[in-house]
Amino acid sequence: ESGTAANYIYIRNVRVDTVGSCVEPLQLTLMDASANELTIGWEQLPSNKYQMQLLAENKQTVLVDTILTNNMVKIDGLTMLTSYYAKVRQICGVGDTSIWSYPTLVETVCPAYYPLPYSENFDSYKSGADYMPECWERFHSSTSYKPYVNSSAKAGSTGNGFYIYGSTSAYNYVVLPALEGKIGEMMMS
Repeated sequence: ESGTAANYIYIRNVRVDTVGSCVEPLQLTLMDASANELTIGWEQLPSNKYQMQLLAENKQTVLVDTILTNNMVKIDGLTMLTSYYAKVRQICGVGDTSIWSYPTLVETVCPAYYPLPYSENFDSYKSGADYMPECWERFHSSTSYKPYVNSSAKAGSTGNGFYIYGSTSAYNYVVLPALEGKIGEMMMS
């Protein structure tokens, strides 16, 4: 028809099969996260034997592959502020496994405290209003001016810096990550 947009989809192959008696685990859930550890759980099934994999963000690289006899796993030694994918399948017997669950996004978080000395030169970040150092928070009342990493070097400096604009009609606050130690014994320079 004249004046109408059309969208098409091309499907090459379709296959439908029976599920079988060994069903996939559902409700894969991130139960707890820290800077270097994830606890992942899923619904308990009759066999109570599972194969669980933790994948890199590309969903292709298997980082952890383990057999379990319970419906929860704690994985440590991970990288802070990193996205991973977890999937699990039930093992019903020798050569009898369910299909894999759909890969579920799980992420490590900021550490509870950063050890001292703590330093940040902002050079590892992109520049612009959408970029903030890891685990920092910002609060602002202006949509035009908010704290951000800035690549425009100021007189006497090179590399990135952190830009905070202030005015009488707008507020801008920056909160550093939690640091280990007593506030009265710290100095910022």
